[in-house]
Amino acid sequence: MLNRIERLRRFDPDAVLVASPLSDERAIVERCLEVISEASRSLSDVSKARYPDIDWRGIADIGNVLRHAYDRVAPRVIADILRNDLDVLQHAVTEMLAELDRG
Repeated sequence: MLNRIERLRRFDPDAVLVASPLSDERAIVERCLEVISEASRSLSDVSKARYPDIDWRGIADIGNVLRHAYDRVAPRVIADILRNDLDVLQHAVTEMLAELDRG
């Protein structure tokens, strides 16, 4: 997850907003979001409960939308994720990884 979050930071939300749905830029961003979504499903409920400000259900759901309803993906939703959600998610994932390192 952390790797994909860091990769998403390379993209300008405004550029993603106007990018063609068939562009490489949109494809990379959407794939990173799919990977984050799928990885979030493997986190324990206990771990996720420690970060109640994160919409874990929404993270899981965006992957389903990108996989199964890709023709209905709203560019504004993707741009908003890039603008508003990466910081808190990166913080949570970094903390979870640090906890694993501490044993």
